[in-house]
Amino acid sequence: MTASKGAAPPAGDDARARLLRSATELFARKGYSATTVREIVEAAGVTKPVLYYYFKSKEGLYLELMQVPHTRFMAMLDESLEGSDRASAKIRMVLERGYDLL
Repeated sequence: MTASKGAAPPAGDDARARLLRSATELFARKGYSATTVREIVEAAGVTKPVLYYYFKSKEGLYLELMQVPHTRFMAMLDESLEGSDRASAKIRMVLERGYDLL
C-alpha cells in the first residue's frame, strides 16, 4: 500500500493486522452493530485515523474480514461442481464441504 504525499503510513502492517484481529474478536463476541470503532482501535492499540487509513470505515474493515472466507467458499464451490458426477453427488459434495468450511 502506498501512502499519498503528506500521509505517512502508520507503524507498519502490524497495526493493520492488530486491527483485523481485534475486529474479528469483537465482532464475534458482540456482533457488528454493537461494536464501535472506538472499541476496535482501543483493543488494537491504535488511533481512529489508523483504522481509517487502512480500511476507510468500520464497514471497510468488515468487508476485508469477509474476503478470505468468501474466497475459500467460492473455490470450494467451483471445485465441487467440476467433473462429470451426477447432480445429486455434486449437491452432496457442496453441502458436505460447506458444512466443513463453516
